[in-house]
Amino acid sequence: MKKIMITLCFLIVTSISLGQKISEKRLKKEINKITVLKNSFVGIHIISQENKKVIASLNSDNYMTPASNTKLLTFLGAIQTFDELPAIEYAIERDSICHFRSTGYPLLFHPFYNDKVLEDFFRSKKYLKYHLPLNKPEPQGSGWSWDDYNYYYASEISTFPIYGNTIQAVYNENGVTIKPDFEIIESNIESNLIRDRITNNFEYNLNNWNIKDTLYRPFRTSDSLFVKLLSKELGIDVAIGNKNEKLKWNQLFTKNEKNLYKGLLHDSDNGIAESLLIMISKKQKNVFSAEAAIEVFNERWKNWLPDKLEWVDGSGVSRYNMFT
Repeated sequence: MKKIMITLCFLIVTSISLGQKISEKRLKKEINKITVLKNSFVGIHIISQENKKVIASLNSDNYMTPASNTKLLTFLGAIQTFDELPAIEYAIERDSICHFRSTGYPLLFHPFYNDKVLEDFFRSKKYLKYHLPLNKPEPQGSGWSWDDYNYYYASEISTFPIYGNTIQAVYNENGVTIKPDFEIIESNIESNLIRDRITNNFEYNLNNWNIKDTLYRPFRTSDSLFVKLLSKELGIDVAIGNKNEKLKWNQLFTKNEKNLYKGLLHDSDNGIAESLLIMISKKQKNVFSAEAAIEVFNERWKNWLPDKLEWVDGSGVSRYNMFT
């Protein structure tokens, strides 16, 4: 399958370099060779950047569920919004107290893409005050399947993700350890590790869990839990800031865009995608809202869009997304 996919990519790239158009008949022939696409509906539309001529087109006017192709729009929106991604906003009071608030940035203590610069910033502080956001996004996107809550790809959306809003559980010779530390008990569940739907209580069954396997499961998020987890990780008290305090806010840029965009485009990480979309809305509209960000781009891109995008989340998990 990989060989045929590479062949199809080579066919398109070669045609682009030669300025030739690929016929629908030839496209269909190549696509039909790809076993995994046998029962799929495929749409392709490629335009030469040099002369704006169509190189390849198949079902390009038809609407379909884009799945993780949605992340391409999220990426486009992000690079049009930011030259650099702000990790946090902060203010220093009397040289000792560090006030901070969220930009939506998702890499604090992330299990795969941890931003060491941001981590070191927090570890260098003795007194922290967290200023709560003015609004909060829904923890699950519109059109997500409610019972996906136990899977990494459906980690909750929050204004300040920590650990990727996910526990990391390891089974080794010493037993089961999880980070961050939530209640976990052994039981006779049919799976290896599950979380209660409503609470952050986890159950596991070692009979279904291979030793030295690392499992990832989302946890329920809240502002109070974020403060508790950050305080425990740093070993200091983290207070809640007074919203009426007059502060001069600065932005911390950690220059970790490459790592974050790798998570988005190379690994197709849904949590990264959702966070990017609310980062955009915070920058554009000063709210944490996927809907607000999408409205910005529906307006900005209307000159080249055939019609208004049916776009509802950053990752493509939603069944409501429909693109040509």
